[in-house]
Parts: sequence; C-alpha cells; structure tokens
Amino acid sequence: MLRIGLRPKKGRATSKSTVMPPNAPNSAKESVVPDIEDLNYLSTSEALQVYRYRTPTTPKRGVLLSLLYYLAKTLRAIPLTFKNPGWKGLEGTSVLVGLASRNQLSAVETVIDSLPGSRVLSMNNVVPGPRFPELQAYLCGVRHVRDLLRLRSGASEYKRIGYDHFLDRYLVTYGYHEAALRVLEHIRPELLLVSNDHSMEPRTLASAATQLGITTVYMQHASVTAGFPPLAFDLAFLDGEDAARKYDQATEWRPTVFLCGIAKADDARRSYRDRTELNRLGVCVNEVDPQANVEAFIADLRRARPTLEVVLRPHPRDQRTWDAARLGISVSDAKEVDSFSFLDRIDAIVTGPSNIALEAALVGVRSAFKDFGKLAHDPYGFVKEGLCMPVDTAEDALRALDPELTTDPIVAPLRKYCATVGTSFDGRSAELVQELILERLGGGIDMRRWRKRPDFDHIDVYELAE
Repeated sequence: MLRIGLRPKKGRATSKSTVMPPNAPNSAKESVVPDIEDLNYLSTSEALQVYRYRTPTTPKRGVLLSLLYYLAKTLRAIPLTFKNPGWKGLEGTSVLVGLASRNQLSAVETVIDSLPGSRVLSMNNVVPGPRFPELQAYLCGVRHVRDLLRLRSGASEYKRIGYDHFLDRYLVTYGYHEAALRVLEHIRPELLLVSNDHSMEPRTLASAATQLGITTVYMQHASVTAGFPPLAFDLAFLDGEDAARKYDQATEWRPTVFLCGIAKADDARRSYRDRTELNRLGVCVNEVDPQANVEAFIADLRRARPTLEVVLRPHPRDQRTWDAARLGISVSDAKEVDSFSFLDRIDAIVTGPSNIALEAALVGVRSAFKDFGKLAHDPYGFVKEGLCMPVDTAEDALRALDPELTTDPIVAPLRKYCATVGTSFDGRSAELVQELILERLGGGIDMRRWRKRPDFDHIDVYELAE
C-alpha cells in the first residue's frame, strides 16, 4: 500500500513564504519581527491588485488618526476578552481550525462537524467559538510603531494605499503574530486548518504554526483569481483544476495538493435539478457594479418581460440602499439567506464578476454575465471557460437564459472548478477531506484512491483515480 506523508519539518530552515526569515526560532519566547506586508497580502499585493477594481473599505487616515483608531480598537477588545470563551480551553485539540469570517466557516463546516478532535479558534466575532486573544494582540503591537512607520516611509504607489487606509491593521499584525505563537505553543495541535490564504488573520496564524513546526492545511473557501499568493502550506485541498492552475507558482518547496471538490456545496449538489422555466430571475451584484447601471438593467428587464419576478441579491459587503418598491423587485439579504437557499428558489441569474455563477452551475441554475461596470474583467475565468454566458442587454440575457433555447448541461467546464462532478464522490467532497485529514493524522495518506497529475510544474497535484 503506497502512503504519502508530509516532509519532516526538522532541518527545514527556510519558511514557506517571505513571512519568516531563514533559521527562524521555533519558540514563542524567541523574538521575530514578521513581514507584515506579506501577512497583509490582500492589501499590499500588486499581483492581486484588489484596489484596481474595489475602493478601500475605510477612509484614508493620517498617522495620528490611525493611532487613535488603534487605541479605540484596543479599548473595544477589552470586553470581548471576558465575553467570549477563552482560547486556553482548546488545549489538547488535535485539529485547530482558525476562522475569521462566515465564508471561511461555511467552507469547512461540513468537514469539521464530524471530524474527531477538531475545534474552532474564532478570529472574528461572527464566528462562534473560543476567541483569539485580540486584546493581547493589540497590546503587543504597540511597541512596533517605529517599525511600522519606517516601512510606511518607504512605501510608494500601490503599496502606499494599504498604509494610508489600514495603518492600524498593519500595526496589530505584529501583535497578532506574537499572540498566535503563544496560542499555538500552548495548544500544540497536530494540525492547523485554515480556509483563507490571503487575509491577515489566517495568514498570520499559519505563519506562526510554520515557525512552531505544526502541520498547516489550506482548504479553499471560494474561487481564486490570478495573483493569489503561492501555497504556503503542507497540504492543500482545492476545489478543482482551475484553482490548481492558478496556484502552480514557483515556491521554495513543493506543496501537496488534492483536488477534492467543494465541501460546502455537497447538500446543494445532491439537490441539483434542471430548470425548465424562466419565471424568477436573480440579479447578483457587488460593490464594483455601479448602482445606476444595475437599476437601469433591472428596468429594462421589467419592460421586456413584465411578468418576470426579479430578485436582487447584493453581496454581503455591499452597503448600498436599494429601493425595491420603486424598482418593482424583491431583495435577498446575503447576510440572512445563504447562497444555495437563494438559488433553490431561482430559475436563472444575471451576475457581474462573482463566485455565485459557479454555485449556480452546481445546482442547475444557468447564469449570464453582465459587465455592469465596463471593467472587461473575468477574474475567475467563468466566461472564458463557458460556465457563464456574456450578455450586453436585458433582451440578450432573457434569450440566453431561456431554458427552451439553452438546455445543454455544462459538465466539462463545471468539473474544472469542482473536481468531484461526475465522479462517485459528487456531492461527497466533505468525506474526501475528512478521510485525508484522518489519514494524515494517522501517519500517512493512502494513495490508492488518487492519481498524480503530471502537468503541474511547482506543486504536486492529485486527483481521484476514476
């Protein structure tokens, strides 16, 4: 029986990314100044270029105002310390799951619910469970003000955006790293699982785990785009070939990757059904879609087909006000209704650049891509791969989404984004991930179910051998 384990940590001097320097110490008691620009990859990466199409979520602040804001956040963290369960109760956990958003939780929930020895470390108040010591992080960050201002003075152009808008967040990153080392050294899990690789909190936690020699595992929580960071983990569970292609980047080591499908979509996938009518149309938008253009498109839909029920679905980060009565529509609140529940009552959708096009395809809902902002941007490749049909006008959308005119299934492009489609594990991705984690904890992964893909240069990719 061929089994594959992880490369031993012993003797590996270099880190998995630019986060830790060579010969990094392996104890929380030893001082290390982390690379906060790398840990804040989402804000600083010129490869990802988030701010090319999305305005920063906070206003531009000077140094003094940022430090005052930092003080306010420190004070706000005090009651949270006593309100939430303490992280020290996680001692003895074998699989520690670090989560900082609802989306991250939804990605792993079906896996960890029945995974023995797994416990959640909450890094945001929207995630239930013992809380990361945020107050400790803020207090530890204070002594790095001078380090931060030195970095800020040398930042220019794109990198300067993050310093101007998120200086307080950059400062607390120093403290997060110190606190993460102390937390992990106390808990000493066998394995750390995160479902985000580019945001500060999980990225910092994974960096600290690497320093302490703890096995790190990444489980994809949404579709990825070009510009995501190289995989800085021992194991990665990716949705499909598309993600693996984007992660096939040169690194100092070769991550081991398994294409496992989308665990959070298992229930929905088992409920797949073809839509035979077009009576209820979802319009899914996010902050990059200009409101005036969206409203004009909805008005055109209503004129073209007055009997059509239109349901607007803004992204949960979209704080704009939509006048549903004036537009003659209903609004689905993404903070209250999950995407698959929304899709279950929809016949088709029109969307801008959004992962919901993939979720729609998984359950049999056709989608049309409308470039509301004229960005000429297909970040996930859904249009290029044929998963989503591009349209310009409301009439185009109605024709493209008419089930009487377009009935062919889109299995081939769908499988690129969800590797289990059409296999015996279709709708059973969570089982695969659980199996891999348990085998890893047991000493090595049984490879009889898996086949290595020879067409990747920098990562070892395995797919189901069926």
